[in-house]
Amino acid sequence: MSALTLMIAWLASVSVTLIGCALFERNARLVARPGRPELNPPRALWGGQPERPPAHAMSARALAGFARIVRRPLRVADHRPGLRLLGRLGTCFSLAFVLAMLPFFGTWGGGPMDAPLLLLDLRHGLSAIGFLLLLTSFARIAVGLSERNAWSRIGSAGQASRSIAALALLILVLAPLVVASGSLRLHDIVLGQQLPIAPIGWLLETFDGPFFQILRAWPIPAWNVFTQPLTAILFVPAMALLLGSPRIDDPTRGSLAAAGVGLDAAPMDLYWSRLDARLSFALAAGLFVTLFLGAGSIPFLEPEEFVSGLAPFLGEVLPKLMVLGLHLVTFLAKSLCVLAAVARLKRVAAVGRVDRALRLATRRLLPLAWANLLLVAASTLWFAEFIGSSG
Repeated sequence: MSALTLMIAWLASVSVTLIGCALFERNARLVARPGRPELNPPRALWGGQPERPPAHAMSARALAGFARIVRRPLRVADHRPGLRLLGRLGTCFSLAFVLAMLPFFGTWGGGPMDAPLLLLDLRHGLSAIGFLLLLTSFARIAVGLSERNAWSRIGSAGQASRSIAALALLILVLAPLVVASGSLRLHDIVLGQQLPIAPIGWLLETFDGPFFQILRAWPIPAWNVFTQPLTAILFVPAMALLLGSPRIDDPTRGSLAAAGVGLDAAPMDLYWSRLDARLSFALAAGLFVTLFLGAGSIPFLEPEEFVSGLAPFLGEVLPKLMVLGLHLVTFLAKSLCVLAAVARLKRVAAVGRVDRALRLATRRLLPLAWANLLLVAASTLWFAEFIGSSG
């Protein structure tokens, strides 16, 4: 597969994820709450119903949005447009680079020894991801520092301490995955999740009976969400602290935008902030699928047998393309399921204060992540020694 074709397919995959983010965000914003009528969504600007505006109003909404984009921005003496533009571009490019490392397409042929189809296949991928996420946080801080509003600058200083604590938590959360797989490469971490769980397989071979025969026929995949559930749980607040940002309400649209967009910002900044937030959600969901749900693989489906079985009838290329499409559809389906679960969780969970979230990360989550790292390291050494002595 050529690099141009891979780039087009990657852009299409990221676009599907962004569309899913927008749909889940809109559904969560426009949901009716019978018990709390004061939280119901506001009336649409150009239509009668907030859920489905009339068809004849769509053209007017599009023209109004285009007018807001092309309108000449206000000139403010203390406003720094260069720093703001640098921060916006740095955020989007950093998130795009991390998305380029995710294994959307698997390997060419589906086998573990085949070449992975990645735009960026780095040997130290997790280290690069941590550096790019830190760069994303610094770029967002630059956006807040470009405001003339003093509260935006103070909030940016608070976001700096939050980003440092979140990065420390993320490093401790990702360390058990590196210990278990023995590699910083994302492709190696994904390959380590394709086999059944080793302790479960040894336990099932010890006992006999119809129930254990059924379990041997359908073993549990070695996805990290099963082997390291505490790591998967800690990954969610770590990414929320690192990629999330305080929100402000936009009363004209009933939507949410990232903090740092003040009265001196141009209307185009609202679109930048939405793109930033949706790229962050897409990245977090894709990274969770890659690290904990086996990427786009289906449990115990052997792509090599599928390709070898259809090769005498369809040739070599078409079965490999079918496996690639199946891997891509599975990856996108898992990502959309994760996004739907996160949107549902945001609806039922309360919005915490920034200082409380930082205190929770430093006093509760960091010690828990340390304990999880020590537990995974000790269990990995014990299982390796046990299997070596029994073999």
